[in-house]
Amino acid sequence: MARVADYLIVSDGKSKLQLVGPGGAKFWSFAVPANIHLGSRSILAFDIWSMRDADNMEWVVLVNNKEVFNLRYNGDRFFANAIHEVMPANLFKLSTANNKKPNVINFMKRKGFGTVEFSDVVIWIQVST
Repeated sequence: MARVADYLIVSDGKSKLQLVGPGGAKFWSFAVPANIHLGSRSILAFDIWSMRDADNMEWVVLVNNKEVFNLRYNGDRFFANAIHEVMPANLFKLSTANNKKPNVINFMKRKGFGTVEFSDVVIWIQVST
């Protein structure tokens, strides 16, 4: 069988992660298609709009409890755009009758203080045709 790239739009809106007090995590549950090639690596993509008032700020992205991205920053402002991170193979779970969205992506605070604004969380996968 041939394989082609496909993508999952996890979130299309802007999200804010407050790295002090409440708001230290943002997560989404999602499903992958049944024809996904689980043995292939995938790509996480998202936009960072800003990081403000960072004091020893560190935040991570977990997919199914596996860390796939981390960032540390100190400073007043940091503006970037698209982030792309290659993720390992065999990371995703297929849906079952009891669990329609078994995969979880979690943007969360690890330590420090600050605010991160991000959007457009997309996962690129390989599927069999």
